[in-house]
Amino acid sequence: MRIYGIAAMVALTGRPLRQRTTSYGVPDEDRLAAAAASGGVCQSVRNFVPLGRL
Repeated sequence: MRIYGIAAMVALTGRPLRQRTTSYGVPDEDRLAAAAASGGVCQSVRNFVPLGRL
């Protein structure tokens, strides 16, 4: 699921969706922009092809 889908679910709760760093800090503007541009899914994950069943 991408950020847009998560944001839609969180919006139903009336609470804001906020991106955090691994230490629960506020990310820099460039990181927020990169996440927004990619939908929150990095290229390596987006191109993932499963090799078999789990």
